[in-house]
Amino acid sequence: MNDITQHLRKIRQSCDLGPLTGSDLDTYWVDTDDARDPLRSVRDNLRQRLEDREDTKILFYGHGGSGKSTELNKLVKEMDGEYLVVNFSVREEMNLADINSEDIILVMMERLAAIAADAGLDVDTEALEGINDYFSTFTETQKQESKQSVEASAEANVATPPILTGLIKLLAGFKAEVRYEARSETSRVAAIRKRPGDLIAYANLLVNAVRQSLPPGQRLLFIVEDLDKLDIARARQVFVENSLTLVSIHTNIIYTIPIFTFHSPDASILHTRFHSNLSFPMIKVTGPDGLRAEGFEVVREIITRRLGQDALTQEALDTLIEKTGGVLQHAFEVVVGATLLRKASVPLGVEQINHSLQRKKGEFLTEITLPFEPVPGLERREQLYERLKQCLGEQKAGKPCRPSGQAIDQVLLKSCALVEYNGDRWLGVHPLVQEILTEIGWA
Repeated sequence: MNDITQHLRKIRQSCDLGPLTGSDLDTYWVDTDDARDPLRSVRDNLRQRLEDREDTKILFYGHGGSGKSTELNKLVKEMDGEYLVVNFSVREEMNLADINSEDIILVMMERLAAIAADAGLDVDTEALEGINDYFSTFTETQKQESKQSVEASAEANVATPPILTGLIKLLAGFKAEVRYEARSETSRVAAIRKRPGDLIAYANLLVNAVRQSLPPGQRLLFIVEDLDKLDIARARQVFVENSLTLVSIHTNIIYTIPIFTFHSPDASILHTRFHSNLSFPMIKVTGPDGLRAEGFEVVREIITRRLGQDALTQEALDTLIEKTGGVLQHAFEVVVGATLLRKASVPLGVEQINHSLQRKKGEFLTEITLPFEPVPGLERREQLYERLKQCLGEQKAGKPCRPSGQAIDQVLLKSCALVEYNGDRWLGVHPLVQEILTEIGWA
């Protein structure tokens, strides 16, 4: 393997780090507060809301790939043990296509029991027995637990009390059903879903038992990530139709949520049922007037720190930032695409970046379309382009495009054809989508 091939591979690996954790968080994290919203700090706001009460339910929303998970990891690190944090991704633990609120609570219980065991907590035995007895009623015999359950429990602390080990094993079996048998009407989980009141009661019993076993001064916090990956219909079902289940657990919880959910009439329900809703806007690299904003240099620092000074030429880097509009996930995807070109070299030049940007633009053409499940008021694909044309026209006039509150914005935000910027909540047409509109004669 020659030096160029090795360097290109290193660039790809740097792009594929995902949410920053551990030493990567120390090495690559860049403070983006001022570029996102100069009037507030997201992490400070989260901490303040968590400190207000013991059972704060927070919805944390932003575009996919905007850096929410990294920011939450930074928050946990800064809190430095103030909380016992139960942090998990629904994408890794569940089936995104079939998520419902009751299943989220089940997985929260399994994760809490496992982390309590890892922390060596002395959890009340009587409470654990009661929970174990309830869930055992859905199983003919605990010896019939699935192979997945046994494997999941094998990682438990060797000093874990048998009752807690047994509960972890039992709950791991239910979690396996949530992931692999989500649509089964005959599974144990299907039976539990029919009795959400009981599930909530036993979840709160476990939460209270773990909280009482914590060291003095330490509090409990759940962080449920990747719920922002849900589609429009599923997100409405989880956060609107069944939101009472999510808010009934008596402890601090941060739920990530799709940004488009706050661009619908349902937003008023979210504001009513959850204690706090905090946005994580995209970094603004250009303003409504088309001029470079402060965020342009912030994105430059993020990419340069992650990939190194010699990964891209100056012209290529400027083009990348301008054409991806502050959407970090798109920027890294484009760089990866450029490294895979037959004649890729280091540093990557503007020709290679432009070629990869063209491929990304092609992806937009397939993503700007009607969702699988019908959305009220949205019947034709042309309506999406009409809305984009309207927003782009306002941008060209130097005016911010404001949210309409209609379903059409939800579809466009999900594809990132429209991007929400800054605390002002103005919507910008993605630069690559602007090019599409020009090419098809809509701009």
